Amino acid sequence: MPKILRGHILCLHYRNSLTQVQLSNYLNVEAPTITRTLTRLEEMGWIIRSEGDDKRERYVSLSPAAIERFPQWLQAARDLEAVALRDLDENELAVFNRVLKKMTENLNTQA
Repeated sequence: MPKILRGHILCLHYRNSLTQVQLSNYLNVEAPTITRTLTRLEEMGWIIRSEGDDKRERYVSLSPAAIERFPQWLQAARDLEAVALRDLDENELAVFNRVLKKMTENLNTQA
């Protein structure tokens, strides 16, 4: 699975069904970008989109195939995380997280 899609799958796994707007807001992704990504995931057979109460509202959930594959994807992500964090002590990780948080805040407040 392409890296860009991992956050979407993870979010839908833990939150079950969300509207496209909710998913877009949760992932901090613009509407056109989320629409393109979801179309791609749907074509790959990993998500199902369904109409909501309002015709403009679309719900997104994982397909049965994605639910079945999720444990493999999660294990692969954990394995990759273990490699990435190898030889980092708690201090280094704390500094990294603080810097990353500041950078994200800077980007979110950019005019």
